[in-house]
Amino acid sequence: MIFPPLPKSIMGLAGPIRIDRPLVVDAKNPKNIGLWLGDERRILVCATLNREVAWQVLLHELNHAALSEAGVSPMSYQKEESVVEACASGFLHVLRHILKEKTLG
Repeated sequence: MIFPPLPKSIMGLAGPIRIDRPLVVDAKNPKNIGLWLGDERRILVCATLNREVAWQVLLHELNHAALSEAGVSPMSYQKEESVVEACASGFLHVLRHILKEKTLG
């Protein structure tokens, strides 16, 4: 199954979100592979990731954006990470299914 390249932008709940693929996402935390920058309406996804992992990270960060833009009350870092990762995993499963169906025709 071949995942498509990430889009350059995507429509969020409050408007377009730019997607950039830098080599380093967060200089303060080099292990970070994705980041939602709400003030800039931008998501960073590490450029060195393969496409499937990049999609997982994008979906994860889009869930951070959705929570923020929907005005969901702040929650602990750990709880928010658990919520957005669970949602991202579910969306990635759906994306795999769509790509598989598209490939099989």
